[in-house]
Amino acid sequence: MEAGNLAQWASAVMATIIAVLAIWGDAIRSKLAGPQIDISLRPGPGDLNYRADGTRTLYHHIMVRNRRSWSPAKQLRLLIVGLERRGPDGSYFPESLVTPLQLTWSFPGAHEVLPTVASTDTCDL
Repeated sequence: MEAGNLAQWASAVMATIIAVLAIWGDAIRSKLAGPQIDISLRPGPGDLNYRADGTRTLYHHIMVRNRRSWSPAKQLRLLIVGLERRGPDGSYFPESLVTPLQLTWSFPGAHEVLPTVASTDTCDL
């Protein structure tokens, strides 16, 4: 194969690869190196709030952090799929949960229901 033909062939292959990455790059990147989500309870006793009827409510906050900011987690939601209650002997027993409970993101009036998380966000518990 001549050097000119090889250069044309290599150029065509590179153009095809660039076109494929331009069209499907996000999907390929998410399959190879998707987001890495860390979930942790924010330290501290929680925030005391009062409802409209005067009921005291204690809010704990869950920090959601994406360690791969270049690969955002799209339409993220946190669900509680099980609960356990401590018994008198100190061991935990499962509580029944009819359906998974979706947690609310902090400041729900100004927040998407299913946000895209690129770096960090906070969820209420």
